[in-house]
Amino acid sequence: MLIFLEIDFLKVTKGIKKQNNFEYGNYFKVGVFILLGNFSIQLINNLGLWIVNIFFEIKDFSHFSFATSMLNMVLIAVSAVGLTFYNYLAKKEDPKIVILAKKLLIILGVSGGAIYFLLELFINKFIPSYSLSLRIISIAFLNLPYLMIINVIIINLYKARKQEKKFFQVILFILLISLIIHLVSYLIFKSLVPIAMATTLTYIIWYTFSVNKDFKYLKNSSGEFILLTVYLLSFYLCANYLNWLYGGLIYLAINSITIFVFYRADLRVLFNKVNNKSRA
Repeated sequence: MLIFLEIDFLKVTKGIKKQNNFEYGNYFKVGVFILLGNFSIQLINNLGLWIVNIFFEIKDFSHFSFATSMLNMVLIAVSAVGLTFYNYLAKKEDPKIVILAKKLLIILGVSGGAIYFLLELFINKFIPSYSLSLRIISIAFLNLPYLMIINVIIINLYKARKQEKKFFQVILFILLISLIIHLVSYLIFKSLVPIAMATTLTYIIWYTFSVNKDFKYLKNSSGEFILLTVYLLSFYLCANYLNWLYGGLIYLAINSITIFVFYRADLRVLFNKVNNKSRA
């Protein structure tokens, strides 16, 4: 792969002259904050896992780790979207497009919660030894809308605006908050579920802080607040108190109605944009 890319790189750069006044140091100054910030994000994402690894038995860690892996599989697609969206933001930050993207991510995040019920069926049927992980997985899936907006929009906005130092400072602040929440959850409850809840609370705090302080034009509307609240309550109740079939159907019905009530105009705009591009 390396040899192939080097050959391709030489073809693309053939004939381009090297700039003698190119200041490499500036890119390292920018890059070091991005590097440390991304490293801190990984710590935030896996802080609950580390707490369980240190203070709990290996069996508890295996269930918690399995639940984290299930969520990370879903987030692989989110990372691909985030990379594409950064390229767009780096050229031009259009608030209208960013707001529309945020609404779309909320809808996708809420809709993506339905994956859990299929996952529940798969685990109970084929790997029942991991059925104890389902409670943790259900809590982890509560993060979906918040994680999608954070990864695709919020983090990329800091980078696109060249606010690397601020990005790093915010990540350190969230990391500190997350550490406090997780430690308090462990010291009070000494159970896996509250630690998983602590991770969800961390992402909600991160999301709320960013849209209310640094990116105020992304502040929640009443419709978004209602949809996210309905999502949290309906998903938690359906995932933990109903079987996969009834839970999935009731969850989809409740959230489909909520999305239609508050987002039908945005969906119409998005559909028209896609339709016009496909015709072009």
